[in-house]
Amino acid sequence: METQNNNPNYIVGGLMTLRELASYLHVTPNTVYRMVGRGEIPVVRWGGKRQTVRFRREDIAAWLNDRAEKPNTEKNL
Repeated sequence: METQNNNPNYIVGGLMTLRELASYLHVTPNTVYRMVGRGEIPVVRWGGKRQTVRFRREDIAAWLNDRAEKPNTEKNL
């Protein structure tokens, strides 16, 4: 079983912070903030006035998979 001590990429409970997601996607935290604000990326929110946001690893994987470029299977005639 993975633990925080032996894997530097371990994410507690499968949730990523905004900064962790930015690092994972190789974008700036501001880019992730904008994506969240526009509703472009799946997010988990909780809290009151200053909501906390987290990102489920499996949601991000599915989101990336949906956006992956699919190979053209039609033959060019």
